[in-house]
Amino acid sequence: KYRKLNGKLNIVLNVPEVLMCSERFGEMDPSKFPSQFMKRNAKALLNEKLKEQPNTIYEEEHGNRDPDNEGRVSLRKKMREMFRDPSKVNSGQVFPHIIANSVIKAKSTASSEMGQAMWDSKILDTLKKLEETRKKMVEGEVEGSAMKLDIAKALSSGRFIGCADVSASMTWIGKEPERPFDIAIGLTSFLSEIAAPEYRDIALSFTSEPSVFSFKVGGRKMTAKERLNHI
Repeated sequence: KYRKLNGKLNIVLNVPEVLMCSERFGEMDPSKFPSQFMKRNAKALLNEKLKEQPNTIYEEEHGNRDPDNEGRVSLRKKMREMFRDPSKVNSGQVFPHIIANSVIKAKSTASSEMGQAMWDSKILDTLKKLEETRKKMVEGEVEGSAMKLDIAKALSSGRFIGCADVSASMTWIGKEPERPFDIAIGLTSFLSEIAAPEYRDIALSFTSEPSVFSFKVGGRKMTAKERLNHI
């Protein structure tokens, strides 16, 4: 009885892992994917081989993992279409530095699109939360110590500039992408995107040769990959 009920529940919830294991890729709706699921299974969902990138026009359109599988090709196209509108992408449970690492590591066009879309989605989500905090501050709904209120006020104002410690000591602990170095670069780049307009697209680095960064190229702002590579 439990198995039957659980089976019905999976159908109603449209659980992506179930559809994936059943090879029902064409039925999957990428806008409903949990962020961790999409991040973990990116290559499979995009119909790309793990270590080989699509290198022909046909593979670019269909993927190179199973380019003749209509369901997988259909899902790849739906995902790439979704990436054009970051508001449809779920990145809520993925930390900025993890997204940053996937952006830097991306080699295929579709993987790069996915990384940028998740980055932009995280920015939209964070800006929304900052706005909600500002409203709560005005309405007196944020409670706590004076220090907590001061921190909430400072962060929600957006008046900050990130500073990444990129000195050698930041690479000695942990493994990529969880080293202090990776987290510092990812968060600093991310802060430059969510800061108030007058503080936006600026960052600092701390090392033997500290630097000030401007994430502008001509009249446009840099992409996530350009920011990360710049630092």
